[in-house]
Amino acid sequence: MDFEKELEQVAQQYRDEGYTVFIHPSGDQFDGLPGDPSTDILATRGNEKVLVEVKRKRSDLAADPNVIRRAEQVNARPGWRFDLVILERETLTQRILEQSQEPTGEQFAEMLDRARRAKGAGLNEMALTYACAALEAAMRRLSEEDELYGQTTPVVLLRTLYANGFFSRGEFDLAKEAWAIRTQVVHGFIPPEIDPVLVEDLITLAKKVMSRAEATVGPAVG
Repeated sequence: MDFEKELEQVAQQYRDEGYTVFIHPSGDQFDGLPGDPSTDILATRGNEKVLVEVKRKRSDLAADPNVIRRAEQVNARPGWRFDLVILERETLTQRILEQSQEPTGEQFAEMLDRARRAKGAGLNEMALTYACAALEAAMRRLSEEDELYGQTTPVVLLRTLYANGFFSRGEFDLAKEAWAIRTQVVHGFIPPEIDPVLVEDLITLAKKVMSRAEATVGPAVG
């Protein structure tokens, strides 16, 4: 949804509580408080005044180092309150990802080595899972420079990279097939018999994508 429409929905919630609401308030409405362009809503009700700042997601909040200072300034003023609204609910997966680290070049090579060793031992389901993990890491790395990676699934990222010319049709089909099997494996379903050639081709593709990423973005560092 468009941010301005979401902002209007937040404003309506304050109106429903009896506030008079100003969206994108001007400087003369701050009554002596230092105006800030990040203030999205001013809500007033009697002697009560609320400055509302709206963030789309928690990562936007983390990227703004001045929120605490603004909140302290507003809350220290009698009759004023600072409210912070985050539009998107954070999922468990998002919280985990925010605390995760991207693999270094050495760690990426270890992923590929694990996949090859598992394949050599006849553990093709394990090998495919390792290879898919390596490919996903390489795709994230490749997408950094082009700002293609966001809150999305690996399959959507794969389609986006393919649409932007980073994958051939054959590479796209290979990765899509591998991901379908990987999903069956990690969710406890019985996958079809996995051809070791598929695993080796996936390892080769992951290495190729990371090479593209390093040529575009630079080598991964820890």
